[in-house]
Amino acid sequence: MRVKNDRQQIIVFIDDSGVFADSEAERFFVYAGYVLIGNSQRLEAHNKYKTLSENIKASLGHRGELKAAALSKYKANKYKNSLVKVMGDYESFACVVDIPRIASATKGTKLDKYRYKDFCIKVSLKRKLEDMIKRHVIDPTQPADLKIYIDEQHTATNGFYDLQESIVKEYLHGMGSKMFGNHHPPIFITKDVSVSLKYCDSSKNYLMQAADLLANRIHGSYQMVLPKLRDIKKITIIKFPTA
Repeated sequence: MRVKNDRQQIIVFIDDSGVFADSEAERFFVYAGYVLIGNSQRLEAHNKYKTLSENIKASLGHRGELKAAALSKYKANKYKNSLVKVMGDYESFACVVDIPRIASATKGTKLDKYRYKDFCIKVSLKRKLEDMIKRHVIDPTQPADLKIYIDEQHTATNGFYDLQESIVKEYLHGMGSKMFGNHHPPIFITKDVSVSLKYCDSSKNYLMQAADLLANRIHGSYQMVLPKLRDIKKITIIKFPTA
């Protein structure tokens, strides 16, 4: 019998940057985050980020959460760079939505927006996991617990559970129809995979703060046309719409 500790722990932290609406000021909306394998790697990343974050707060005399907006207030880009760099050894991903290019109906109601944003999370994370499987970072044949933490402002509760169910169906069972040629196979071979989604208060979670800084950096790289900001070793970036 396989013991709990033998299961792969795939731990994901996701935050966003930008406004998902037509705007003359902003063209892009971004989700970004980190994918950590195992609780030991999660703890290692947490401790690295926390130590640097606390040192920066002390040097700035800042109290409370050190998010991207706070660092912008201090005009402290060097600290933003340091905080992204300290997470450079960990797997990351981002989805970038080119808002003027998506259908107007997608931006119609609050529910329409939530559905499209959930679709972006599901597809971009899937592409990241597929990439990690291809590089043998994740073994799709072995039991796993996929734990996804999203900033608590992301969505309403009913939509949140719809996203979890949609991820289970596509990642574990596949989607579409083989008969009509639009079948997307599952990414896990084993069916012994648990999927959980949880809201996360970034003020109490350093890895969520790291996701916030990453999302802010990717958003700025597109908004200000600074591709060098996307020069991050282990990042996978997916653009929407995809065609």
